[in-house]
Amino acid sequence: MRPLFRVVAATTGAAVLAFGQAVPAGAAAGDPPARPASTLTPPVTHTLTLVTGDVIEVQTYADGRQVAGPRPDPGRAQPAYKTIDRRGDLYVIPETARPLLAANRLDQELFNVTTLIEAGLDDAHRASLPLIVSYGPAARRTLAAQPVPAGARRTRVLASANAAAVERTPAQAAAFWTALTSAATKTAATATYEKVWLDRPVRATLETSVPQIGAPSAWQAGYDGKGVKVAVLDTGADATHPDLQGRITESANFSDAADTVDHNGHGTHVAATVAGSGAADAGRRKGVAPGADLYVGKVLGDTGAGYLSWIVAGMEWAAAQKVDVVSMSLGTDDPSDGQDPLSQALNTLSSQSGALFVVAAGNEGPDAGTVASPGAADAALTVGAVSKRDELAGFSSRGPRLGDDALKPEISAPGVAIVAARAAGTSIGSPIDDRYSSLNGTSMATPHVSGAAALLAQRHPDWNAQQLKAALISTVKPVAGDLDAIGSGRLDAGRAVAQQVYASPATISRPTVAADGEAGTSAVEIVNAGDTAVALDLALDVRDRNGEPAPAGMFTLPANRVDVPAGGKAQVTVAVDPAKGTRGRYTGRLRATAPDVEVTVAIVQSISATRHRVEIPVTYRDGAAPGAESGVDVLDLETGEFYDLEVPEDGKLVADLPAGRYSMMATLFERRQESVHSAEVVFAGDPDVRITGPATIPIDARRAAQVRLETAKRVDHSQVTIGHVRYGDGPGLHSSWMLTPATERAYLTPMPKAETGVFEVYHHWDLYKPIATATAGGKDLRLVHMDYGPRFDGRRDLRVYDGGSREDFTGTDLSGRLALLTYRPGADMFPAIESAAAAGASVVVLAMNERPGALSYWGSGLATPAFTTGFDEAAALRKAGRVRLEGTSVSPYWYDVLRWHDGVPRDLRYEVSPRTMARIDASYHGTSDEAGYGTRASFRPAVGGMMIKPSPITGPMEREEWTTPGDLVVRTRFQRSGEGAELISGDRTYRVGERTGEHWFAPGGPGQPRNLSSAYSEYGLPAQRTGDEVRMMTPAFGDSDPGHFGFVYGQADQAAYELYRGDQLIDSGGELYNRVFAFPAERASYRLEQRAERSAAWWGTATKTATTWTFSSAHTGEREVLPLLAIDYDLGVDLRNAVSSRGRHTFEFGVRPPTGAAPVKVAGATAQISYDDGATWVEAEVDRRGNGTYRVQAQHKGHGGYASLKVAAWDTSGNKVEQTITRAFALK
Repeated sequence: MRPLFRVVAATTGAAVLAFGQAVPAGAAAGDPPARPASTLTPPVTHTLTLVTGDVIEVQTYADGRQVAGPRPDPGRAQPAYKTIDRRGDLYVIPETARPLLAANRLDQELFNVTTLIEAGLDDAHRASLPLIVSYGPAARRTLAAQPVPAGARRTRVLASANAAAVERTPAQAAAFWTALTSAATKTAATATYEKVWLDRPVRATLETSVPQIGAPSAWQAGYDGKGVKVAVLDTGADATHPDLQGRITESANFSDAADTVDHNGHGTHVAATVAGSGAADAGRRKGVAPGADLYVGKVLGDTGAGYLSWIVAGMEWAAAQKVDVVSMSLGTDDPSDGQDPLSQALNTLSSQSGALFVVAAGNEGPDAGTVASPGAADAALTVGAVSKRDELAGFSSRGPRLGDDALKPEISAPGVAIVAARAAGTSIGSPIDDRYSSLNGTSMATPHVSGAAALLAQRHPDWNAQQLKAALISTVKPVAGDLDAIGSGRLDAGRAVAQQVYASPATISRPTVAADGEAGTSAVEIVNAGDTAVALDLALDVRDRNGEPAPAGMFTLPANRVDVPAGGKAQVTVAVDPAKGTRGRYTGRLRATAPDVEVTVAIVQSISATRHRVEIPVTYRDGAAPGAESGVDVLDLETGEFYDLEVPEDGKLVADLPAGRYSMMATLFERRQESVHSAEVVFAGDPDVRITGPATIPIDARRAAQVRLETAKRVDHSQVTIGHVRYGDGPGLHSSWMLTPATERAYLTPMPKAETGVFEVYHHWDLYKPIATATAGGKDLRLVHMDYGPRFDGRRDLRVYDGGSREDFTGTDLSGRLALLTYRPGADMFPAIESAAAAGASVVVLAMNERPGALSYWGSGLATPAFTTGFDEAAALRKAGRVRLEGTSVSPYWYDVLRWHDGVPRDLRYEVSPRTMARIDASYHGTSDEAGYGTRASFRPAVGGMMIKPSPITGPMEREEWTTPGDLVVRTRFQRSGEGAELISGDRTYRVGERTGEHWFAPGGPGQPRNLSSAYSEYGLPAQRTGDEVRMMTPAFGDSDPGHFGFVYGQADQAAYELYRGDQLIDSGGELYNRVFAFPAERASYRLEQRAERSAAWWGTATKTATTWTFSSAHTGEREVLPLLAIDYDLGVDLRNAVSSRGRHTFEFGVRPPTGAAPVKVAGATAQISYDDGATWVEAEVDRRGNGTYRVQAQHKGHGGYASLKVAAWDTSGNKVEQTITRAFALK
């Protein structure tokens, strides 16, 4: 994961670059770090309560695609949401959060639902949201006394970060957000809280490597780290390991674990690499500084997980112990610009304590720009990883640092196949024996450098952190490779200790300049700590990204030699003339050499395209500036840099952009009062903008045309989404706004097709029969239903009671009336709505107090149907005094309309009919009237994530559903409310004019679903064998549709399985979910037994299932789907899953192999029926129909209650399936 965008205020203010989730830098290359309890084995649904209090439900599919949807929140206004889908991450940003993001008061990662789920921060896996609240400079001296926002609980004071760690529960979300937004109204100078960050979870990331870095030569010179204090901040340490016995001076625990003992293994390995004695192997596996004193800070828990605030606390403790070196083999997997709280805390502590912080670069290679926090900190000595042949490790994170292109990492060290101490009871990495384990990662490289720093600190006890850092970097062994990946070179501890000459600073990391920028110089000092003068020859070798030498005259030295006196310094100046170069990155080295002396200074210089002032005047449809939340998405088509620009109040947007090609897309809203919605949206822009100099790029909405959908039936919309996809040469962008039902109109400006790359503009509408229509004074009025609240059904004539801005209707009789309330700006209107309902109002309507603007609320929890309406509609209601209402509680049709363009035409009229759509005759079954909801997500090829408002279902129902055909992957999910178990469809693509049926929750058993994405194969669905490795994942639940499947979802569900080879049990467990087995090569017979139970009251039928698959398998070369036969049912039930108990009942079932398996010939089948939940069984008459289909004739003879079903089927190869469905259908 990496930062995906910059949120920028109205002009070109400071960019908000977020930091990300910390992972152990160690554990790369086949040994991934432990994840939190949250699993991403798809398909799975997570619920998140965002920092704003918005509750978001996110469905993650096997291919990583995600669908987010809002959960209703009683009493709150329903917001619009901006979503950003980029580089595999989905951001969901409520409109209420955008002002704070633009003001740099909020960490954008608080809205990265992908990262929050991966981090285990969904509501099911963590009871509270961990945050870091940073304060302004004035608070530093009184930090412990500073207040935290209402609704939050302080867990730690983080003095070095000038911040506090806090927790906020979902129940406290509203109070917390109110406190933040109140603070945001203050100026930056007077605000109590400067910024709120995600307190991101942290996960934990020798033999030949110690000689490789020259440590033995330092030992021979008498330096083994004795007397030097080294703190290791990690997962603790096993103090009983022979290599660490007597080596640990002090330990402290900052995690949620019970003790400082390492129950993970990562910390012990790191600590032993720093200062292990090697005693468990007769001294052969010593650490780099076996004489150093270890201070162990446990900042990661026993699972290898922790939080950034734990790390800061550990860093502060280490500094208080007056340690010389702090070793940190951890980091976030988000790149950082070094401005995050963790990096800033490191800088502060290094300056205050003089300790050198040695930090892993991370394991996010091979992509550039992936160095994370705290390795991005200025003061950190950041470490990359090389192999034992001094070759760059593929996993090692690369620079340059985000924001300023500084050199990070500065140094590299061995990090591949590093053997060091193995903590008792752990098995991290590849165990060598009971005492040692082999691991890969920059986590393993880091303690090599930390140990070398201890040797050097022993040699020079008067040196400070920056002197140690400079000496280690400038005495490296230069090795081949990209300096942005390996730094100045590979650590040479022997030379660092022996050589008395070094450079300070040891890197020339020049700020990025434009190609026409002025020439400049950078100076370094060559320091001679010895007692003999040295004369050094100077040489420069700087190259571009292609390995070609920099143009002559671009990098120059005033002389080729420098004399450095004993105990003195000499300055060397490097001149840089960017005008002689071209756009790109230049890296190289300044070498200063003499006999037995080699000093290396890394040089990096980025040259950007010339930056230009770009004015973007934004004009709304009425010729004035647009309103709040209006913004422009600016994507650099060459680099992939993305800016989310907020349009200022006057509409005059100004940006400072490098010359190049851009896409500029604006989503604009009408001007209106604060806290209400725009009744319309305009999408305008240009997919290809060239910047070659100062420019004015107008965005003019006056050319926009309205989108008009022409349907044969009367419709209203519950959702409209408008967005675009743009890909150039670099990373692309999918950005959209999901708007509320209050948005009545959508407009697009004409746009050409893109010159290159991918460009699509789309709009998506969910259309239903209007929930209510109102007629007053001969005029039809639009009422916007408060979603998920009670609905109005039928036709009624009501008197209008104008309640104005009253808050309390106690004592007023509103029986049989429509209560018309007027919105009070900034007020909580729900108490007034509830009061009017309690006074007997048949319907409550909340109207705008002025025009323009619109209102939208969640209605869940209300006892009376409630709506919002506009200012003009309210005037008509008041004037007429009476209103005729026609309501529909259940819409008999649903239009799911998606239209996309690779260029926007002038004519935006769309026919929505059988000639342009596909029809689904859908039924939703159930034994009770339990309501539910679902989503139908239509993915275009370049889309990885989206947001959709769920479509409601009300008890058993049938519905005519129209969906969009074409190049789309359509995935549908429905669940009932209450206990909320869900079923999911496979992938579908529809043709124009196609008509199909789809039946949800009609009884059936778990089987082998059809139409699955190939990505499910990775998880064992369908079950498969490759060689002797077998992967299995069998859904626990299904219905009568062979494309539907579901898994255990909540406490109402249970599942278990047993797997046998012959009659020998080889494995058992709960749900069979992404399991991997090793089968013997020879052919054998296997039996898989699965049981599932769902006790939710609304489920009613198919409450228990028991399925046994018998199959044979042997070694195979390529992937082979196992022949687990599937049974598909059509039981002939009604919407309540019932059949008549009298007369003949005819139903069918079909037998087939799973998708992708070899064809089979079904040999036979039987069926039995039970009327006492399986105590006794009656054989049913089964007729073979061909193609694996069987028809069953049954006589239920007046039985009541339920009928259970037992079916067995087999093929000619001996594969067999037996399935029992308890209470398969009801009898009436």
